[in-house]
Amino acid sequence: MRRRQPVKMKVMTIVHGKSELKICEHIRSNLRIKHGIYSENKDKKEYSKLFPLNRGELDIEKAKLLYDKLKSCDSSNLGEYILYCIKIAEEQRIK
Repeated sequence: MRRRQPVKMKVMTIVHGKSELKICEHIRSNLRIKHGIYSENKDKKEYSKLFPLNRGELDIEKAKLLYDKLKSCDSSNLGEYILYCIKIAEEQRIK
């Protein structure tokens, strides 16, 4: 039996709710980064309209707009997470 080779990722997120899962999938899709997302509950139909997945081009500007809205929130570190993902996507685009 062959063993699976590990995949190196710069971002790994453990999510606890449907909204966190949908936001993380939205960021991963728009920024096109290797990003592991782990969740027990993957039922996300309610959030599809709020955070649609991007099947087209890399969209860093959309992620930056979301960051601008969240950076002043003192009760969450989601802004830091989005900023880090943007940094990774920009580094990958340069290579």
